[in-house]
Amino acid sequence: MMIVSLLGASEDCPYGNHLESCPAKAIRKRFDLKETYHYIRSLDQNKLEALYETHRECAKCREVLSSINRL
Repeated sequence: MMIVSLLGASEDCPYGNHLESCPAKAIRKRFDLKETYHYIRSLDQNKLEALYETHRECAKCREVLSSINRL
């Protein structure tokens, strides 16, 4: 699940526009999809979990903001 989620985030931001602080932005700029897959698969477990946690926290915050904006 973690790798699939990171591959999706590395391909495109699920919220339409990435934040400047997004670590997936650098991956997006540097690699094509196949290279991204190999890069993510090459990360050790700690780096993989840290990247996933960053993505998860960002998504959670952006979802809350999106909900507020819909009010």
